[in-house]
Amino acid sequence: MNENLTIPAIPHLKDYLSILFKHKWLIALIFLATLTVSLVLNFKAVPIFSAATRVLIEPENPNVIKFEEVLGQSVGHSPEYLSTQYKILSSRALAGRVVDALHLDSREGYGISRKQVQTFSMRSLVGEAIAFLQIKLGNPNVGGRKKQPNMQSLTPRRRAMNALASRLQILPVSRTRLVDIVYESHDPVIAAQMANKIGEVYLKMTLDLKYKATREATEWLNVEWNKSRNLLLESERKLQDYKETHNIVSLEDRENIITQKLKNLNKVVMNARTEKISLGLLTGKLRSEKNIEILSSLPEVIDNDLIQSMRREMISMLNKQSVLLKRYKNGHPIVKRLKSQIGQTQTRMNKEIKRVVRSVMARYKVASERLASFDKALEIQKKEALRLGRLTVQYNVLKRTSDTNRKIFENIASRKKETNLMEGLDTSNIRIIDVAEIPAHPVRPKKTRNIFLAGAISLFFGFAVAFLIDYFDMRIKSPDEAEEIVGAPTIGVISDFGKMSNRAERIFLKNMEASTLEQFRQIRTLLAFRAGNSNKVFQVTSCIPAEGKSLISAVLGVILSETNKKVLLIDGDFYREGLRGWLNVKGSEGIQDILFDHKDSSEVIINYESGNMDVLVSGINSQGDQFASLLTPLELKPLIDSYRENYDYIIIDTPPLLAVSDPLIWSQCVDGILMVLDVNQINSQMLRQAISKIKELDVNILGLILNRMKKTEGYYYYGYGKKYGSYV
Repeated sequence: MNENLTIPAIPHLKDYLSILFKHKWLIALIFLATLTVSLVLNFKAVPIFSAATRVLIEPENPNVIKFEEVLGQSVGHSPEYLSTQYKILSSRALAGRVVDALHLDSREGYGISRKQVQTFSMRSLVGEAIAFLQIKLGNPNVGGRKKQPNMQSLTPRRRAMNALASRLQILPVSRTRLVDIVYESHDPVIAAQMANKIGEVYLKMTLDLKYKATREATEWLNVEWNKSRNLLLESERKLQDYKETHNIVSLEDRENIITQKLKNLNKVVMNARTEKISLGLLTGKLRSEKNIEILSSLPEVIDNDLIQSMRREMISMLNKQSVLLKRYKNGHPIVKRLKSQIGQTQTRMNKEIKRVVRSVMARYKVASERLASFDKALEIQKKEALRLGRLTVQYNVLKRTSDTNRKIFENIASRKKETNLMEGLDTSNIRIIDVAEIPAHPVRPKKTRNIFLAGAISLFFGFAVAFLIDYFDMRIKSPDEAEEIVGAPTIGVISDFGKMSNRAERIFLKNMEASTLEQFRQIRTLLAFRAGNSNKVFQVTSCIPAEGKSLISAVLGVILSETNKKVLLIDGDFYREGLRGWLNVKGSEGIQDILFDHKDSSEVIINYESGNMDVLVSGINSQGDQFASLLTPLELKPLIDSYRENYDYIIIDTPPLLAVSDPLIWSQCVDGILMVLDVNQINSQMLRQAISKIKELDVNILGLILNRMKKTEGYYYYGYGKKYGSYV
């Protein structure tokens, strides 16, 4: 295999230019055909005039049943509002009003829609082309369009409405509330009149719709006003009956009084309970204790002023007694009298202590009775508070119902007054800003632009067709493509030189065109350079039959013999003898006879026209095609090697690689292979398949010869022929 593999080339601009040059006549045909159609349609088209009325659509707030903006936004500020107005402008209802106002259904010729008028634009041209292709592809619904009803089956009014809709365009002005009402007609006066009339009818239609909505709202509000009034009267009557039944004058004041009473009673009960508990503890101690001395130490006794006075008096008399006893004896009258006084004071003090104890017990009894009385009063007050709470719940329900009905009634009454006022107003949020003027120039057809676009589109389409054809054309288009697949350089490009009268004449150099002869000489030069001094045995093969390898082998042999080199030309195709016919040599014996019948080479080899080239044909063997199946490199190689000393070049014409396996056997006996490719037959897939057969063998592919290349085909040959054709 050749070690000098070529790197895949990046497509160059000249590659694309060569494709366009190759299909220049097809591109020119498409360009001229499209341009001709464009010119004809442009000059046959009826001129169309366009007039526009500009309208302002201002925001409109809802005036009916607003209830503090129930919707949350103004209707006129939403995008849906403007979209709705655009739909109204193009609606059948508006179209019907315009038709009725101008009596268009009785106007002769108006029922013809814009699509029926012969006009031309690039959009229509492209659309018709797409429709044609879809019909050819079997699509019944071309472009997704629905079948239009037969115009003759429609009423005059319906036809006039359809015609108006087909000529009307609604074009909103970006980022504004302005919209253009555009009408198209072949008559500029009619275009302006219709645009203005549509604007007027639209303005009146919005007023009618607004008046209708206001009137319906007024009627609805009257009904709702009566309903809300009756509901309010009924709810207020129920509230008043409830107040009279339960003797409620002011429920809020009554509730405050009861709440305050309940709070005070709770406080009194807590104090009485605390007093009873403290007295109860003290009474328990008094009942359990009989010692007067211990009783006298109780707080209630200590706090008694009379008892404390008696105790101080006792202490004074006891002190006095102590003094007297130091002076007198116990029987002394003074001492006796003092003791009598002390006894009387003690008796009185004991009585007072007992009285205090009885007083505490009496207080405890009173506290118990008071607590029971307070508890009873508290329970009664709690029941009254609960009863008032139940009354309040029902009262609040009735009052809320009455308040709600009153609010609804007041709102409806307010809206009712507003709608009554609006019925007399004749205002609209639609304003006509600019009226349509009679156009001076038609908008279609734009002849210059259409012709320019037709030319540009036709060129683009022509280029696309050229590249598409080239993409699906799998043939070898240039030497670079073949070199990338094979991995060997191109050493020659041969034009088709099949103009001679017979096969034998074609190899005579004197009958060849100068350019063709120079092509073979170039092959000879490059082959000598590629082969060098050591390589002298070459195999000529191809991918498939009829690529011209036998003819090229014969001519190449003659060309090589011109340089005083000894050349042996061998026909290695045992199935079809090609060289015998091309060279018109005599004799039937050949290489098969040498290998099978052991003939001597000198008896079989034929000298061609007493020159430097000898010819060894394949010969005819009795074994027929079986000889090829028995052929091996072990038999061929020694024979070929025996010729090396006698010849400078040995050229072997072998069968195609994709036909039989013989070329693989021959490749083991040669120094290099020459691949002949017919650019009109071979394609890249065939070439890759053929190369894959010899890829695993150690074979040297010297180069490629592209055969039957037209002189005007491909940049490779085109550049060579134009530059040097006149010289040679």
